[in-house]
Amino acid sequence: MEKAEYGKNYHFEDTNWWYVGVFKIYQSFMEHYVFPRLPAKAKILDVGCGTGKMLAYLRKQLPRAQIIGTDMSAEAIKYTKMKAKNVTLLKKSIEQFNFPDNSFDFITFVGVIEHIKDDAAALRQLHKILKPGGRLLFLTSAYQFLWSEHDAANHHYRRYTKKQLNSLFI
Repeated sequence: MEKAEYGKNYHFEDTNWWYVGVFKIYQSFMEHYVFPRLPAKAKILDVGCGTGKMLAYLRKQLPRAQIIGTDMSAEAIKYTKMKAKNVTLLKKSIEQFNFPDNSFDFITFVGVIEHIKDDAAALRQLHKILKPGGRLLFLTSAYQFLWSEHDAANHHYRRYTKKQLNSLFI
């Protein structure tokens, strides 16, 4: 992402209708389908943690969990430190992961796959480190015909159709 985009996202995620609305959907999903199934000391990974909103929320909801956020951008990590406390932050890309197999009870992978050149390899890596029965929260950008300056500024490689995503998960 362009450096300036992190500052925009840091402020927008708490005020912009799109970010606020989508986050409410995440919250509902996690409260109904993830949190009730997690052990008290769950191990959680937020891949591409961006500016830290998800990490701050997870820490508040799961005070006993081990929570790790990763991002390949030092700028993202800087903003995350301002928003999310008492979490482990690692400056690394998914290609640099060296987590043991079956490490995590829950992984968030929100708005990240479109930034990764080898998307299939990224999903294989997540599958490898997610515990059997673990949960994955996943979101990406839809439809190439919606490509805009926003995609370019955020260094996206692509947008997806349902068929394209299904082929990656099979």
